[in-house]
Amino acid sequence: MNAVTVVIPTYNRAPLLRRTLSSVLAQTVAPLEVLVADDGSTDDTAAAIREFGGRVTHLLLPHVGAPAAARNAGLARARGDWIAFVDDDDLWMADKLERQLALAEGVGLVCCNAELIDERDHPIGRNLHEAHPLAKEPDPLRALIGGNFVVCSSVLARTELLRASGGFYEGPELGRLAEDYDLWLRCALRARLRYEHEPWVRYRFAGTGLSQGTPSLRQAEALATVRRRLIAALGPRADNEFAEPLRQNWRRLQHARYKAYLAEGPRWRAFAPWLAVQAAKARGRR
Repeated sequence: MNAVTVVIPTYNRAPLLRRTLSSVLAQTVAPLEVLVADDGSTDDTAAAIREFGGRVTHLLLPHVGAPAAARNAGLARARGDWIAFVDDDDLWMADKLERQLALAEGVGLVCCNAELIDERDHPIGRNLHEAHPLAKEPDPLRALIGGNFVVCSSVLARTELLRASGGFYEGPELGRLAEDYDLWLRCALRARLRYEHEPWVRYRFAGTGLSQGTPSLRQAEALATVRRRLIAALGPRADNEFAEPLRQNWRRLQHARYKAYLAEGPRWRAFAPWLAVQAAKARGRR
């Protein structure tokens, strides 16, 4: 079966949520169910959902401030063979699900590129990925170790894969910064991932967060936690099969820490990650 459950985490964004729901319900292949995992909204989110009648299920949750918890609540409730995630401010092209389901044979997770839009849904004029993220490294897991190219609002994944992989990690170390990246890596350890460079998602670009050139220190530390969790999941493979991509990942992480300390201070602490990279170079671990 190809029944799809759509999971939309939300919190106090009723106007944007209405637009997201409209794009989901306009799909050329209708989903089995649409679950809005509401993190305790206090605006008119409930009224916005009622406007769509019985086509949308409202999961009202205690407010915890973590999209990971809301997505996991949807994952636990889902009845579909597949789960498609979409954030409450993003939009789908009308044939997004149809195109992805056509590519899903033998694949655990399908994702795609995204067109960037502004607050009025107008295209900014570029896509989230201008270059194909798998061009230099075609293996999705190795490419993901190099950096997250999976747009959460583009994901169509097998429900059993998401559950077997443990769902989204809700620990405070990742917060809202890298919990999706952590899950995509764990999924890639278990199943094939497929990326399509054509944008079937419209991603609302706010000009903040991980999309910016200089990561915050919190973001850098969240990525360090993702790296530690991946190494634990890989076991002995981390020291042989994936030693080189993990080494490159470590160097990028040190560079991110260096830039974050220069931007946020104390600036003298930027010396430590710089020195660590120089020491690795001296040992021949380029």
